[in-house]
Amino acid sequence: MQQYNGTKQDHTTYDSLACYASNPWGTAGAADVTLSNIKIWSGAKPTDWDNTVDIATLQETVANLVTATATMADSIDKINDELELLTEALDRISNAITTTTADPTTTTMDDTAANLLCDTDSYSTIKGQWFYDDSDCSLENTDSASGNIVWFGSADGLTPDDSFDADSFTMTATMEIHSGKDAGIMLRTGESSTTNDEGPTYYVGLYPSSDKVVFGTMDDGWSAKHTASVALEYDQIYTLSVEASGNLYSVYVGDVLVLADITRTEFGSGSIGLRTYNAPATYHSLSYSADE
Repeated sequence: MQQYNGTKQDHTTYDSLACYASNPWGTAGAADVTLSNIKIWSGAKPTDWDNTVDIATLQETVANLVTATATMADSIDKINDELELLTEALDRISNAITTTTADPTTTTMDDTAANLLCDTDSYSTIKGQWFYDDSDCSLENTDSASGNIVWFGSADGLTPDDSFDADSFTMTATMEIHSGKDAGIMLRTGESSTTNDEGPTYYVGLYPSSDKVVFGTMDDGWSAKHTASVALEYDQIYTLSVEASGNLYSVYVGDVLVLADITRTEFGSGSIGLRTYNAPATYHSLSYSADE
C-alpha cells in the first residue's frame, strides 16, 4: 500500500498493522461526514498526528454515517408527501375558482336583476337628454347643462318611490364622466325639479376636474358639507357607493373609504336618483339594498 498524499492531513491509526485512516469528523462535527472524508494510508505514522482511532471507532463512524443518510432519506420522503398533498389542495382550489368565476364580459340574469337601470319603468327623467342602451342597461346623459336628473319617483317629481326609503341601505353606481364638472347620485330625495339645486336631497358627486368627492345638501340651494381628495379621470369607470345607517353615512370610491361615518340630519326620508352638473356622463349600473 502506498502513501496517500491527498489534502486531508488529520490521519489516525487504523489498526495494528500500521494502516492509517483519517478522522472523518474533522473539526466540523457530524455534518461534515461523507464517504469521501475517509482516507487510508500505510507506512510509518507521522510524528505530528495527535489523534488516534481504532477499528471499532471507525466502524461506529461509518454506521453513524449510514444512519444519518437513512434519516435524511426518510425526511425527504416525508417532505415529498407533504408537497404532494399541498399540490392536490391547490388544484382543488384552482378548480373551484374556475367553476364559480363568471366571464366579466357576460351579463348574467343576476347581474341584470341587480341593475336598477334595466327596469326603465321604475324611474323618471326630470331634466336632461338621457339615452338608454338596452344592450347593457346603461344610461347616458349628453346634456352639459346644470341639474340633469333621473329619479325613482313620479314623473312630476313630487312623489318619491318608497321602495328606496329605508333607514339603512347601501346604494352603488358604476359611472364615468366624459367632460365638464361633476356627476353623482342622490339619496333621501323628497322631490325632484327642473330647477337646479332645488331638492330636498343629499347629493354625492365626483369632480374629475378638481380631483374630489363631495357630499352635500340641496334644498333651494347647494351646500357642500364634506369633501375628500380623490384622483379622478374623465372617461374612467368608477364605482361610487354610499352606506347609510340612520343619520350616519360613509362614501366609497371603488373599495376605498373616502368619507367615513359622517353625520347629517337634514333629511330622513326620500327616494334615490342620478344627477349631472355641466357634465355629460354614463351610468352603467345602479343598485340599492336595504339593511334588515
